[in-house]
Amino acid sequence: MDLSFSPSPPEAPRYDSGLKAWILSRYADVHAALREPTFCQVSARGPSTGPVDPIALSQMHAELQADIDRMSTEVWRERMVNIAHTLMNQAADRMSVNIVDHVIQPWSTAVMLSLSGADHALEARLSSIADLLFHKRENDETSLIEKEPRPAFVKKWFKWRRKNAEADLDRMRGSGQITISKSMFFGVSQTLPSFLAKAWLALLLHPDQLEMLRTEPHWMPYAVEELLRYAGIVHTLYRQATKDVVLGDAHIAKDERIILKLESANRDPIKFDSPDRLDITRRPTGNLGLGVGPYACAGGVIVRKALSLVTPAFLAAHPILDEGAPILWTGDTSIRRPVAVSVRFWKQSVEVRDHPHIGKLGL
Repeated sequence: MDLSFSPSPPEAPRYDSGLKAWILSRYADVHAALREPTFCQVSARGPSTGPVDPIALSQMHAELQADIDRMSTEVWRERMVNIAHTLMNQAADRMSVNIVDHVIQPWSTAVMLSLSGADHALEARLSSIADLLFHKRENDETSLIEKEPRPAFVKKWFKWRRKNAEADLDRMRGSGQITISKSMFFGVSQTLPSFLAKAWLALLLHPDQLEMLRTEPHWMPYAVEELLRYAGIVHTLYRQATKDVVLGDAHIAKDERIILKLESANRDPIKFDSPDRLDITRRPTGNLGLGVGPYACAGGVIVRKALSLVTPAFLAAHPILDEGAPILWTGDTSIRRPVAVSVRFWKQSVEVRDHPHIGKLGL
């Protein structure tokens, strides 16, 4: 058993006339494309977002840094570990628990609420927005859980709900009711729980690596980078050239699209020895799990910090994958993540004091 999908082997750049796009999948090619300043971000089907606005980028990083500074305090870290252990202890009382719905998502929402600075009256609204946006791909796309796409009117209804939710978020930020940056809100409510789910599943599917990390926690920094390589949530990114570019073997013309296969690049045997093997002792050599270059994940430091912070609480409860329950997935043209991973915990994590958010977010 593995992570449900095996990336295609990396190959030389090629132009796909059907997709009308260049396909890049080798590590060196994808890495160069991610750092190419003349390539603009695009969606799988959507228009170019244009070049990076340096002023907007600077402002976004300043807002993110303020959030990161709050997350760097010992008091804040203790609180987040406390929440993680409390959720694990609650989960340990059940025969089997979906760790995505009952541990990862509640913990991520608690992180978001803690950072937001919101008073208790706003917590329900923020939790609702976070939950809606976290599950947006199940609402929009043909989910991997479901065999049929949702009707068009259902998609439009969810789209309307998300638009209103984002507008409500903007109003709360604009009025000063919450202080969390928009980038951090989306990172904590979407990217972070998605990666935690896939990373923990990778460990559960490799119990020897899980046990090594539990008993030898000094491997955690290496494990974080290895899990980003092996189980990163983004499998494909899309770019468009704003001028003619020669990238290795690819002669890319202005306005041509480029499809970047991150999963394949992160399994390139030229870059990584035994690339299909999860090895938490692997020396980090520059995975592409969070991108590089001008469009790299701005909250990458938070993703790494959060995984290091909460995973020990997960391991302390001695989780075992419930093989009688299916692992359910969802995804789209860029992201793939599990939405149901059932485990059994063999013991309580540790005794901790309850946190005010747990009453709303726990089991």
